[in-house]
Amino acid sequence: MIGPVKVWRLSPEQIAGYVPGMQLGRPDQIIPYVREKKGVDEVTKARVAKAIKKRMENSAAITVEKYKELSAKGMMDKDIAFKYSIKPGTLANYKRSWRRLGILEEIRR
Repeated sequence: MIGPVKVWRLSPEQIAGYVPGMQLGRPDQIIPYVREKKGVDEVTKARVAKAIKKRMENSAAITVEKYKELSAKGMMDKDIAFKYSIKPGTLANYKRSWRRLGILEEIRR
């Protein structure tokens, strides 16, 4: 855990006589630590979406159209995964990627 930053202002003589671990008294200033939130810019989002789409086009065992068709017929995700010889978790990852790309809306049953 990162705490506040403590600042001591020392004279050149105090710095010359400083020994690690030496007590310096009360700090002159205490600066609270604030963690910066790292945002994702639009360029990065577009790049990631493009990479996901390309990866899905080249490696998906099932297409979003085929998934929608089978799902509309009432097949459960585990049955669809079994039919395409993939794990249910892999199908869930495909669906998550499709949702991120905006090509699959949430299907409620």
